[in-house]
Amino acid sequence: MLMDLLKALEKWRLPAIFAAGGIGFLYFSFFTGLPAPANAWSPNLRISANHTLFVLGIMLVAVGFGLGYSSEVEGQPALARKAFLLIFPSRTIKSRYERLSDTQKEIVIFLYQHSHKPRIALSELFKSFVGLHGPDLVRSEDELFYRLKDLHSDGFLGKATIAPRETDIIKVDSVEKALRNADILKS
Repeated sequence: MLMDLLKALEKWRLPAIFAAGGIGFLYFSFFTGLPAPANAWSPNLRISANHTLFVLGIMLVAVGFGLGYSSEVEGQPALARKAFLLIFPSRTIKSRYERLSDTQKEIVIFLYQHSHKPRIALSELFKSFVGLHGPDLVRSEDELFYRLKDLHSDGFLGKATIAPRETDIIKVDSVEKALRNADILKS
């Protein structure tokens, strides 16, 4: 589970460094020091803001946010992401599939290969998945829900809330077709 978290944070490492550096420069453009017990946790304000530090801080924060929001898809800039997804849907689904954790890959394969219903209740999916794989991959229905939530945000499946604590998982036909074309799912 820690490896899944590190994989998820990997793409945010560089943007976070730029943004944190920018916030630091912005802070020091207005204050002369850090809060500490010696200054009663209230650092002194500069008489006039340091414009160089301020501009540098704004630029670094903008670069950090720009890098974070313009994550690339197969080398394409963020502005071309939608067009790229329309032109090469199976290739992007395959590349997104390859970036998933092992547990998420097993969930996707189970959903599209072993479940023959287009829509399945979360509780039924959990019982079937644990019946096939045992409790080692997914320990609880809540853990499965959050993994499915990640897969939903990645576009691998649909989700419909029926009632509180009642969710249906919906297969996406284009994803199933792309996974079959990429030989990830066996016919």
